[in-house]
Amino acid sequence: MTSLAEILEAPSREVIEGCRKSVLEELAAHLGLRGARAMLKQDLRTAVIQEMERCGLIPPAISETDLLQVVEHSEESEPAEPPGDSPSEMPTTPEERKIIPRPVTLPRYEPPSPTSALSSLEAARLQVRLARVKYEAQERARQQDISLELKRLELEAETKLRLRRMELDHELQMLRENTSTSGVEVRSADTIRTYSPPDADRREVEPPADERNPDATDRRKFDVGKCIALVPTFRETEVDSFFSAFERLAAALDWPREVWSLVLQCKLSGKAQEVMASLSIHDSMDYEKVKSVVLNSYELIQWSLILQ
Repeated sequence: MTSLAEILEAPSREVIEGCRKSVLEELAAHLGLRGARAMLKQDLRTAVIQEMERCGLIPPAISETDLLQVVEHSEESEPAEPPGDSPSEMPTTPEERKIIPRPVTLPRYEPPSPTSALSSLEAARLQVRLARVKYEAQERARQQDISLELKRLELEAETKLRLRRMELDHELQMLRENTSTSGVEVRSADTIRTYSPPDADRREVEPPADERNPDATDRRKFDVGKCIALVPTFRETEVDSFFSAFERLAAALDWPREVWSLVLQCKLSGKAQEVMASLSIHDSMDYEKVKSVVLNSYELIQWSLILQ
């Protein structure tokens, strides 16, 4: 099998035409031709021969038309032979020679240009690259949407968990107060029956614990779900007015201060909800800190818009 070194040492058209495609690919790479692997063997051989003819490594091929023209030119330039046995059969004048018809030949073969194959290959690669970039952009957008949705679900789950925990704490506190109140009443009745003087019935009975401490009754009757329904809708264009309305409502209904931030979390949305999610659990239960962080974030957004 002919190698690349042997071809370069003694290049010839016959050796190149008898080479395998692997040797032609090595020769094309040596000559600087691109896209050799994507080309057919016949097209690759033609491109290599044309490149070697252009570089002057092998002489250009002589076509049949050129060969006929050379033969005709040589015949015209040769001197007239002496007449033979039958001089009437030979043409004697240039006009008679021109009347002789030329042999019919096949049209010249025009091989496909390697530049057209390379351009189509580059166009296909460009389309693949554009499709890949589009797919990657869509995938990044989808991943971003999924992460935002997960954060929103986590925040909703955490808020519901806090609400449920608050309700359970209130129920437990109410149960403890009821238990302590009933125990005091039972012990007081036993003491009255055992140690009271005869005129103890005339003494005034002390009011229950609920009547002595009305704040405890209001605390037990506090319903977080109803409070959330009373809070106005949060709008990012009216942040200051929202906090003012929220504070007036909470003060008018005498809501416990420790549940203000919890009720507030259920109404926030947009940038305020993202800022709320970035706080720790301890800081998110502090209403003043939540209010300060949300207002500062929207002030920064307004300043950035003004600077732009």
